[in-house]
Amino acid sequence: MFSRIAAILLALGATAVHGQSAALGDDETAVIVRAYSLTRTGGLEKTIVLPVETANFRCTGDSGVKLGGCSGAMRTDKISTEEVFAWLSKEFASVAGPEVLADFRSKAEFSARVAKLPIEVKQIIGEPPAKDDAGRPYLLLDFSRVGFNPAKTEAIVYVASVSQVDPRRSFGEYLCFRLDNNVWKIAARARNWALK
Repeated sequence: MFSRIAAILLALGATAVHGQSAALGDDETAVIVRAYSLTRTGGLEKTIVLPVETANFRCTGDSGVKLGGCSGAMRTDKISTEEVFAWLSKEFASVAGPEVLADFRSKAEFSARVAKLPIEVKQIIGEPPAKDDAGRPYLLLDFSRVGFNPAKTEAIVYVASVSQVDPRRSFGEYLCFRLDNNVWKIAARARNWALK
């Protein structure tokens, strides 16, 4: 009986690591913060609206950006996860090993709970207001879980944003990072949608 209970507890623990109830780890948060700071700062928006959960390939996350029938806009309902990974494998062939792509695919299949990011900008989690409390526009930010290679020197993350005031800041992209002297640097970008 004890071994059966232990097996159930271990199974629940494994689900929490890769399931929808998991929270983002510090290593994932560090890459997401770096992605935000390199690609989404500098606009008129003084508030960012974060999703309740990360985007995922099942299109089921409680995220803010919705496009083509898919919550999180990592793909559309007409494009399969397999098609996205075939495209990413080509786009990132020279900068990402198969391990980082496999880990990204595994993690991004499910959502994780989102907490406020360690950045100095006002953040709201969940439903966006019409404008922030000072009457300024906000930036809706969405992101996936982060995949790593075993050495944690390569990472892939999906980031999407929608601006109320600047359509050029409204796009989704997959970012491949490399760790260089303890700093995450973008090695490649693959944009999958943009407003015009």
